[in-house]
Amino acid sequence: MDMVRVVILVTGLLLALSALSGGAIAIGRVEPDSNIIQNAGLGTCVERPCYLGITPGITTWEEAKQIGLAQGGLLSAPNNVDYL
Repeated sequence: MDMVRVVILVTGLLLALSALSGGAIAIGRVEPDSNIIQNAGLGTCVERPCYLGITPGITTWEEAKQIGLAQGGLLSAPNNVDYL
């Protein structure tokens, strides 16, 4: 009797997981692509990766600090060093 209950439980769990997985796949295929990466501020600037317009190797530290200040994300450490 106990083995029958285990088989029924496992079968029910497999069916539930299959339905949830199928539903997630169906929703993913129907919903339009949301650009999560660009919404987070990541993107490409002149075909190079950048974050909020800051491109490594191109944007100067002073320019990056101005962008950071405009975004409200500039911090000063006790040793008078600025961090974004």
